[in-house]
Amino acid sequence: MKVTLVVCFLFCVPWISCCQSRWSKNTRPTLEFRPLPAERASTLIWYNPGKPSSYWKKELEAFLKPYTQETRHDNAVVCSWDHPPEGRFCDSRITPEYAPCTSKYDYGFSSTEGGPCVFLKLNKIPGWVPKYYNSTTVPRGMPEHIRTAIIEGEKRGRHHVVWLDCYGVTPADKEFIGPLNYYPRRGFNGVYFPFTGVEGYLSPLVAVHFEQPMRGVVINVECKAWAQNINHDGEEKKAMVNFELLIE
Repeated sequence: MKVTLVVCFLFCVPWISCCQSRWSKNTRPTLEFRPLPAERASTLIWYNPGKPSSYWKKELEAFLKPYTQETRHDNAVVCSWDHPPEGRFCDSRITPEYAPCTSKYDYGFSSTEGGPCVFLKLNKIPGWVPKYYNSTTVPRGMPEHIRTAIIEGEKRGRHHVVWLDCYGVTPADKEFIGPLNYYPRRGFNGVYFPFTGVEGYLSPLVAVHFEQPMRGVVINVECKAWAQNINHDGEEKKAMVNFELLIE
């Protein structure tokens, strides 16, 4: 018996510690954007809608392939604002309500009047649960439109959202960026959290549609996720992402 305990201590404990380390290594939400440029070191989305390239659509369709399967995964359930049963997860596949941010519309990249769709995703963090804002906890500096959405959503019990805000970085960028729409909503519904390792789980997506961005100029864009336990300050600004947009 003693030999068994010693062997377990020598081999099991290091293995458990290792696995716990891997499980908890990434503890801060990271915001990512797609499509990525062919040059992976770049963050510039540059195209000419009059001479549409298949690159951007192919890049998005490769990324979205798991989200466009016709058949729902066995562990997936359709959710509204209720969390899924234990051992299941909420279906996050792309639906027609994402239009015009769908393949049918080339994700906006062939539009000669409007702009493209950029998809945002939070990375998977095992066990991480957002601490949601409510009408009494909205901070100073939060964009007014998000404050309003939280207050109005709380009245209907629909404020458990990791909110998203994209904007131009400089005053010129703010002028050039034009109006934005978010699909299916302006943030990640709380029903997708936490990630518990259930097989088949897909991180939720939000598509940002640039309705009428200025042509011929580089627009510096920053997107930020909002929850009480997401820190925007300090050296590690994990829940923020920057990219540039240039439409010829």
